Amino acid sequence: MIGYYLSQIFQVTELVKHVSTEPVLLRGLLGDLAEWFAHSKRWNQRQTFALLCSQLVTKRVLSEELFACDVLPHLLDLSWDSVPNVRLSVARTVATNIMAQGEELSVNAHHIFMRCVLLLIHRIDCKGNA
Repeated sequence: MIGYYLSQIFQVTELVKHVSTEPVLLRGLLGDLAEWFAHSKRWNQRQTFALLCSQLVTKRVLSEELFACDVLPHLLDLSWDSVPNVRLSVARTVATNIMAQGEELSVNAHHIFMRCVLLLIHRIDCKGNA
């Protein structure tokens, strides 16, 4: 079963790479992927979104700015998922793939990423004080 999901992630990554030359189609596709996977009721599809994000970053399919604006917010939202495996996949993707490229990010992408991280920290702080 895991081989099936890895195959699907590879195919979607290739599709995103192919569409990346058309900005309007790409943004629409990224929105659809977030809707189908990140906002799915099925935990394995939400986990697949985190794994897809890992591949998009590792293979440098998207520009940093596009990833930070259109994909990263959905990924970080999954850090609040009720399923531990989904949260773990998000943590691995952020720690292993995104943070590892922190020095290579453009200034704008770094700023957007840090804003998202600060927002996440603020959410945790607010939940802890509630």
